[in-house]
Amino acid sequence: MKKLKRLMICICLLNALFLCFTIPCNAATGFAGFAIFRDGAFWGTTWHAGMMGEDHPVNANPVVHAGQSNSTVIIDSWDNFLDNNTFQGFYYPSNVIPSSNDRDTMLLVASFLTLESILYTPIRQIDYIDTSEEYVQFDEITMMRCDGVVEYCFEALNYRICGSYDYWNITKRGAQNKAEHSYATVTPKKQAQNHMVKWIPDNNVVYVVNKRTGKALDVRGPSSLDGSLIQQWSYQGLSNQKFFVAHTTSSGNDFYSFRPQNATSSAVEVQNNSSVYGTPLQIWTIPTGGYLNSQRFRFEQNSDGSYKILTCGSNYLKAIEVPPTSTNNGEVIRINTDNGTDWQRWFFVPV
Repeated sequence: MKKLKRLMICICLLNALFLCFTIPCNAATGFAGFAIFRDGAFWGTTWHAGMMGEDHPVNANPVVHAGQSNSTVIIDSWDNFLDNNTFQGFYYPSNVIPSSNDRDTMLLVASFLTLESILYTPIRQIDYIDTSEEYVQFDEITMMRCDGVVEYCFEALNYRICGSYDYWNITKRGAQNKAEHSYATVTPKKQAQNHMVKWIPDNNVVYVVNKRTGKALDVRGPSSLDGSLIQQWSYQGLSNQKFFVAHTTSSGNDFYSFRPQNATSSAVEVQNNSSVYGTPLQIWTIPTGGYLNSQRFRFEQNSDGSYKILTCGSNYLKAIEVPPTSTNNGEVIRINTDNGTDWQRWFFVPV
């Protein structure tokens, strides 16, 4: 198939495909199409940026990025992107999360970038062959910086990240556009903190996905009855795998609770508010006076972006986990001493 030569023609054709087919390409879900950042770039002076190409980090090779340990724009693993540094979050532009179809198109833009052997540059976000065309074509890009990958993917779809009113679009050609996207005006850290919004799990509907198994928390059955166990199950997007995270404060302490969509008057709890090793998780009706201590948890983020979920009843000494060595559907989630293993690491993935 002959390579598409013009960026805008490519995007128009891709959008037309979404409209013409009765069964479209899979709409982007979870974090697909979000920008991601970690620290540790340039001897700790700034951050490193990328684009999520999959819905959550447990997937194989979910990241599109440039620079640092690699010399071109590539598709890469989560661990390679982090490179033993600390994850700083998932971000989106201007308080508006792009639509699923737009995120699909952005990921196609990102995939084109990985095909062009585009070299890395620390000087500016983008460099390219000068022609008389208004827009920069994929195969004209000679160099990109990591945050340039982010801006190119978003701004190709008219989601403005940063730059002055007339020169913000990185996909438009011109010396001033290059200057607006140079190291002197923007860095990956400034891009994230000054021009984008960080996604947080507070008061959002999420899937809770285990790092080790890639499976999601799931209400067994699915049932809405008190005492129904919480298990792991393949990530399917069902209502018994969707949880509303409620952020509450009591006596000056922050707590988090989970309400499953298939049983909205109930919350996930540690059975009998126990702190005993192996106690299972279940759902139970939320009393009229508010969440029980058994239904209260503390979230602590790990350096890889996952969270440990500590239980109130154990004075936050125990965490919820998948029993080690078990990757089977139906395995009941339990509590165990906080040990930092992947069995106790969970990603909150937006619905």
